[in-house]
Amino acid sequence: MDIGIDLTVNALWAALLGYAFGSIPFGLILARLAGKGDIRQQGSGNIGATNVLRTGSKWLAAATLLLDLAKGLLPVLLAKQLFPEAVKSLDFDRKGVLAPQDECLGLRG
Repeated sequence: MDIGIDLTVNALWAALLGYAFGSIPFGLILARLAGKGDIRQQGSGNIGATNVLRTGSKWLAAATLLLDLAKGLLPVLLAKQLFPEAVKSLDFDRKGVLAPQDECLGLRG
């Protein structure tokens, strides 16, 4: 395979990795596991840490915040390990495009 094609394929895999991590709705998952119901039906309807905090659980909001931060950081670190040339050539780690957040894109599931 041509090196340019390899970089493109690896960059696509890195972007998909980021998208997969970013699509995990930790606020929704944690709220349901804690017995708080569907967080999308409470407060602002968002699944983020601020709306989880509105349920009255500080530890649940903190856990949501930390997991949301991790879903932005981990894909970048993994991509840098798995696809170092692609990440370096496309400068993904500085632009932050590997972990699109569902809150930013308005995707709700």
